[in-house]
Amino acid sequence: MSRRSTSWIPGHDSFLDVVANLVGILIILVAVLGKEVESDIVADGTQTISEQQAREALESLRASAVARQELQRMQLAQLEHDQELMIRRAERDQLLDLLTMARERWEEVKQTLAAETQERLALEVKHQELSRDLAGMEREADRSKEQPIVAVEHLPTPMARTVFEEELHFRLSGGRLSVVPLDVLLEQMKLDFRRTLNSTSREQVQRNIVGPINDYIAEYEVSLEQRMIRQGGQTGTAMVASLQQLTILPVREDVGVPIEQAIQTGGIVQIELAGRVPAKTTITVWVYPDSFAEFRALKEHLYHLGYPTAARPLPMGRPIMGSPDGSRSSAQ
Repeated sequence: MSRRSTSWIPGHDSFLDVVANLVGILIILVAVLGKEVESDIVADGTQTISEQQAREALESLRASAVARQELQRMQLAQLEHDQELMIRRAERDQLLDLLTMARERWEEVKQTLAAETQERLALEVKHQELSRDLAGMEREADRSKEQPIVAVEHLPTPMARTVFEEELHFRLSGGRLSVVPLDVLLEQMKLDFRRTLNSTSREQVQRNIVGPINDYIAEYEVSLEQRMIRQGGQTGTAMVASLQQLTILPVREDVGVPIEQAIQTGGIVQIELAGRVPAKTTITVWVYPDSFAEFRALKEHLYHLGYPTAARPLPMGRPIMGSPDGSRSSAQ
């Protein structure tokens, strides 16, 4: 005896229902048709159902069964689509929740980063300030350590007098002495200003630079003003120029030579003083705080040569400057 194995396949129940319904409909249709045929035979005894009519009725039943099956397939597909849509909506809602949480976390991180950035900037500013203070204290400490002890020798101090004669200018900075060609720079400035007046420029304030001459340049500022002047018994208007500011600058900081070389035989002091008369020449020294000891040695050397000396102390970093409101040197 052979054993028959059966397996259940999803969806066969619906198909069996359709087939059973179709068979039932066919049975009912056959019964109805048989009843009608019997009635017709009884009625006139001559009418019979044609084969064509039976075929059409069968095709109609088949079409109805196919339509029902298609309807059930569409309903199943719609159900699957609705389930898939529900799953996708659930996934979308979950993603939206995750996105909202991520945005909130990002805002928290940005606020934290902003606070950390501000704190870091504040610390950097504080560090820079402390670094500057530390560098300043280190410079002061080095200056106090390296400041030489100067032995003060007594020199007779004559009465100070204002200089109106020939004047020779020196600059003493970093222990190095250099000659400031002030008179030559002033002459170059006058020539340059005359050329400016002869040009088409009529600016109220003229600024220019002349040089370099012996490692120095001059920056000057001249203002032009139209005034009433009287000359030869006649009155008229003319452009009057007045010097507002004059600045003498070295082309580099290490200009000049050490004071020991400057005052020795054949040095720049001997060269510049050659042919000058001590009674008619005053030496003006523009000296910075880091060269007061060297100025003492220079003054002693000039004193022995018979030249009066005028000291013009300058703060560190400030250039030699002049203006109409400035003062003349006082020699001793």
